[in-house]
This record gives sequence, structure tokens and C-alpha cells, in this order.
Amino acid sequence: MGRDSLAKDLTLEEFARFRDFIHQQSGIFLEESKLDSLRISLVTRATRLDFSTFDAYYALLVRDHKEFNELMNLVTINETSFFRFPQQFDALKNRVLPEIMSAKPENNKNFRVWSAGCSTGEEPYSVAMTLLDAGIDGLGWKSQVLGTDVSTRALAVGQKGVYGKRAMINVPKETVARHFETVPDGHRVSERARKLVDFGYHNLIKEPYPLSLMGNWDVIFCRNVTIYFRLDSTRRVVSNYYNSLNEGGYLFIGHSETLTSISDQFEPVEVGGVFLYRKTRTRKVFGVSVPRVDSVSPLTEASRFKKAERLEKSTAVEAAEATAASKGAAGATGPEML
Repeated sequence: MGRDSLAKDLTLEEFARFRDFIHQQSGIFLEESKLDSLRISLVTRATRLDFSTFDAYYALLVRDHKEFNELMNLVTINETSFFRFPQQFDALKNRVLPEIMSAKPENNKNFRVWSAGCSTGEEPYSVAMTLLDAGIDGLGWKSQVLGTDVSTRALAVGQKGVYGKRAMINVPKETVARHFETVPDGHRVSERARKLVDFGYHNLIKEPYPLSLMGNWDVIFCRNVTIYFRLDSTRRVVSNYYNSLNEGGYLFIGHSETLTSISDQFEPVEVGGVFLYRKTRTRKVFGVSVPRVDSVSPLTEASRFKKAERLEKSTAVEAAEATAASKGAAGATGPEML
């Protein structure tokens, strides 16, 4: 009965109602151009549950968090790839990792990375593989990588750690040999890398953050996630990242993203053509904490944008060539909208 009587069109008023609720709960804001995409997701869930009206489905949605998660699994397409924008992982291995390790006291040999908006797990696994390739475990260091996302379906894929041919298409053969094993369904991340990574559900705009997230992170990856948030939500999220990082810790954002007009707490730093954001360390001067400026000078925003623009164009050309050669590469990290 419900399947047949449910309207297949979504009015602007109904769209705004669902859009505002999704924004309130997840921070993701759907522009009006996403009306048809949202309509398809709503029709899919409402008909599956045999609702005859969008009003009735909305009443369920506001009181059932599990159903909200099911809807979000449809609203967000979790497209990602291993070692997306590899220059950032080179910067992590060659600059950020040694810098942070050298600044830690002798009794602290823990290195912790949070991959926020991790989608189906390729990013946190890429981080884990980078740490393994750096060989810090052989030096007595303990690595921990946490991947969080709002999509329970994506997290389940990450926890399984098995990926098909499309996910592997741009992974170098030597990396496949070191960090993957062949299984009937494709390639599974090696046990060594899987042991370093934990996955968990987390909504970035829900505050306060759990105590397990608020502090003691050396690096946070949040790439191409907050682009779906409104400015006020993004500012809150970035502020929470700042508070969660150790002094001297780094925030990695999308290579075409910037914290301009979002936060002035971080120190922008260029590392081999990659632009990162560092939480400034402090030092004591006559008992008073003052910021400590390291040897790498932060770029001016004008210079940063010029270099970012050249790098983005170069990356776009490389991506186009890779796409033509592979007949379709994986998409961007983080939730992409239908």
C-alpha cells in the first residue's frame, strides 16, 4: 500500500525540511541542486519501510538514529583511493614524522594519527602503510591510526579491509606486494597494517567530542570532508582539531582546501610543495608560555595560493593522464554527494 501511494516527487518545502534536519544532525548541507539525489534516497528508504508519505518517514527519522544512519549511507557516496595525493604521504614520512618524533621525550614513543571522514578506509590504511615503510616500529615506536566516519556501511568496508580491482588500480606493484594479500574477493590489507588501524563512528559536528578524541593526536587527516559543511560548522570542527592535536602536531586537509577565513590558530607550512597546518609549539620564557617559531617559515597566503594553484593544475594533468590510462580511477577522499 505504502509503496504505491508514496509520492515520487519531492516539493521544495519537503526538501528544505529534510535538508535542514540532515544539516543539523551531520553538518552536511545539501544545495538545492541535490534535490533529486535526496529524493531518490528518501524514496528508497520510505518504500522499503512501507511508508505512504514523506511526513510519516520524517517522523521516524527524527526519533530513530539507526534509520538516520541508513539514510546517510545513501546520501553519501564514499569514493576514495589509496595514497590519494601521494605528495602528502611523502611529506608525512619524510618531514612530519621525523620532526614530531625528535620533539617527543624519551619516554614517549607513541605516534597517533586520526583520519576523520575516512570513508571506506583507504586513507587510514595508507597512513598505516606509510608508517610501516618508515620503519618506526623497528625503532621501538608504537603507531596507532583511527579512522572515523558517519557512514556505518563505509566503516564496515574499512573494517573488512578487502578491496576490488578498482580500488587497487593506481597502487604501485611494489606497494601491493608489501602491504596486500590476494583473496577471492580482490586484495586484503596485510595483517601488519590492519593491526595499526581502528575504526569507529563519529559525527564531526556533534559536541562535545568523546574524551578519546579530544587530545594526544600527532597528526589529523581531514581531506575534502568539511567542504560539505557550512562555514560556521567548519570553524567549529577545525577548532576541535586544533584542541585535539599535540603541540607541533599537523593537520592535513585537501590540497585545494585552505583555512583562510576559517582559523588563524594554525601555522601554514610548505613541505616539498605540500601545504600543511601545524599547531605551534610553545616554550617557557621566565615562566610564561610563548609560541616557538621553527626553522620552516610559514608562507604568506598570497604565495601559498600561487603555489597551490600551480600544484593543483599539475595534479589535475597527472590525474587526467592516469584516468585515461586506467579507464577510470577512484574518486576523492571523504563523502561525495550523489
